Amino acid sequence: MIAILATLAFTFAMGGVPDDIKPLQGRWKVAAVFEDGQSMSERDIATQLFADGTILVEGPVISFLPAGSFEPKKLAFTVDARAEPKSIDLVGTVRAGSKGIYLVAGESLMVCLPGAADKERPGDFGAGKGTGRLLLVFKRATDNTLASNAQSELARSVTLLPAAPKGKEDLRHSLIGTWGHQTDDAVYYYTLNADGTFSSVTEWKKKLKRVFSDDVRASGTWKLDNGVIIATVTASTEPNLRNQVFSWRVTNLGPTNLIAVDGQGRPRYEWRVR
Repeated sequence: MIAILATLAFTFAMGGVPDDIKPLQGRWKVAAVFEDGQSMSERDIATQLFADGTILVEGPVISFLPAGSFEPKKLAFTVDARAEPKSIDLVGTVRAGSKGIYLVAGESLMVCLPGAADKERPGDFGAGKGTGRLLLVFKRATDNTLASNAQSELARSVTLLPAAPKGKEDLRHSLIGTWGHQTDDAVYYYTLNADGTFSSVTEWKKKLKRVFSDDVRASGTWKLDNGVIIATVTASTEPNLRNQVFSWRVTNLGPTNLIAVDGQGRPRYEWRVR
């Protein structure tokens, strides 16, 4: 490993940063991590993956502070930017397989890695239950922000997922199940049932919010209208939500992920929980 890093560092110093890895250069803040259909909490990310929640890419080397360590770890990597999707090979990984795929979209970066027991490179960015995959979402860190919400840039990347089915019944069938997304403050889960009912739960991520606020639960009915999900809240632990109507248009939909735009025009990236 040391020899590989030394060789890559020498090559990098002599020839500069190759064009195919220039978009990856710099410091990135972890926005979200999904493993086998489950979203990892901030605590789990800090205690199992990245102690300070960031990675640094310098040339062909990724540096980060592992959980419980005071010394940074370095991983050499190579990419094939001409592949579809773009591929990345890591050297020295233990938690997950080394043959992954990546996408840089604006100020966001996604990396999908196979499970430790899976030697095959992923063909898409799905990390649903049963795949064993690890999906990491990063936001470029700047002097002005280390924000962890990468949904806007992800939503612009419509090539990630196929377009939503145009047939109403096909779209409705594909949406049945439990989906989730997260923001800086919370993780949101909602279940769309085949009988036209739904349930949802909002789990607060920040400790202070968890202490003084209970999880928000809601239920009601939902329907499809010209590709738009319209959900009406009939019951909720939050009185202000009762009788509220929410809508969002599904623009892209795959087996394990979807991209949607809500009634205020805000895009969001969802993953299938089950």
